[in-house]
Amino acid sequence: MMWNAVQLSWFWPLCAVTGLILLSVGTVLFSRWLSNALDRDRSARLPTRALELARERLAKGEITLEEFEILCRTLAK
Repeated sequence: MMWNAVQLSWFWPLCAVTGLILLSVGTVLFSRWLSNALDRDRSARLPTRALELARERLAKGEITLEEFEILCRTLAK
């Protein structure tokens, strides 16, 4: 038996709605993945910046060598 246009009238709107739902879900998942990737990159740089600040404070004489070593050990954890 062959399908006529009236019997398939529900098929194309269903495909369009399904496609829009899949596109929306894909966009949300991609944006969450990208956001997490950027956060991981940013957090990986934080100890480095903190060590730079500790070195600067040591060079300026604001902290002692013992305090600097404590900061380094704390940041390494």
